[in-house]
Amino acid sequence: MSDWTHIVKRGFESKDLDYKAAKSWDESDKKACCELVKDILAISNTNGGWLVIGVNETASGFTYSGVTQEQAGTFDTTRLNRFLQNYTDPPINTHIQKPNVEGTIFIVIEVPRFVDTPHICQKDFPDVLRQSAIYVRTDNNESAELKKSADVRNIVERTIKNRADTLLESFRSILKHGLGSETPSDNEEYRRQIDIIRQRSDELNTIVDKSCGYREVIFHPCSYNPSRFDIGTLKEMAKYASIDFRGWPFLFLSKAGDFTSVINDGYETHIGGTSPITGNDDFHFWQLKQSGLLYTKDLLYEDELNAKKQGQRILDFDGFSMNTAEAITCLTRLYERWIDDADDITLTYRLNGMNGRAMGSLNPHRGMHILPACYFCRIDDITYQAKKTFAEWRAGVVDHSLEICKYVFERFNWTDANLSESRKLIVNMLERKL
Repeated sequence: MSDWTHIVKRGFESKDLDYKAAKSWDESDKKACCELVKDILAISNTNGGWLVIGVNETASGFTYSGVTQEQAGTFDTTRLNRFLQNYTDPPINTHIQKPNVEGTIFIVIEVPRFVDTPHICQKDFPDVLRQSAIYVRTDNNESAELKKSADVRNIVERTIKNRADTLLESFRSILKHGLGSETPSDNEEYRRQIDIIRQRSDELNTIVDKSCGYREVIFHPCSYNPSRFDIGTLKEMAKYASIDFRGWPFLFLSKAGDFTSVINDGYETHIGGTSPITGNDDFHFWQLKQSGLLYTKDLLYEDELNAKKQGQRILDFDGFSMNTAEAITCLTRLYERWIDDADDITLTYRLNGMNGRAMGSLNPHRGMHILPACYFCRIDDITYQAKKTFAEWRAGVVDHSLEICKYVFERFNWTDANLSESRKLIVNMLERKL
């Protein structure tokens, strides 16, 4: 949405719109933050909607004073959602906009409608939130705990309706494409694009050491449209998705244009040759198609770092755990402004060159070593694939990352892996606490 005037200046509150006076997001003022959590829970459990910050209520109506630049700077989607995850189950994934309406800045928090399970408050906060409570928007346009039988019936009806809407979307897809949300032609077209990109990747890769391992990550909308996005939009998508948590973004963009360029039907980055960091072989490649397909392939950092050393080949536990979250974060940011929440997105996470490799660590605090139980992989290729709605991908970055970790650990014969360490690494990375 580019024009927020009709939301910001609607002039009345409703079940899907709540006005708040100007404020900053300050987690040291936990009560104020939890009051916003309560409103977000209530709006999501009703019909979804918006929280607009910068509107004052007076005896004669509403005044649209907006917020200051300093106040606007304190609001960040990632920070807000991290705080929300402590109090909401299932997680709610909001999105913050900062529109300039008639010369005044406002904060708009977009709150998605719950998909098929109402959100429950999972922690107490005195005089604001109660554990296990379900909050909804009342007929008086207030956020309150669900108590009356009529409110219970309403939320049950909304749950049924939401699931019916999902089912209806499936039926529409069947009528349009045949059985399944992906038709054979969709699969075939994406497979054709992937095969062509892989061929180009192989042609660009000058590394001759066949024992090297690679990480290949692919995601795309399930329905195929070769001209879904124009080149200008692809550039915007890639820029928004290029987020750096550890010193190197999952989707590297060359500002000078020496590594990143427009191709016939997409956008591409290729870095190869000798790494300026390690002096060893390096390969980093991605291509974003107008169909919305993103293909990435990287030489494992473990092999880049250890290419000229003797010893056991490893998959770095820390780096791998965090990379799964970087991949899913990239997915959510790549499509966030351009894909509907109900659209299905397929993610493929593939590790190649794994046979004989051990689960190990390059963490300088641990020292480079093989994990004590010596978990080894006996297959060359590990491929994890999942299809979820975009709303589902956005709502559970950490949990989806751990699904990939568990899948890969099992292929390293680590069937009883404790995922708590991976979770800690991922959360610390996302919160930039590394």
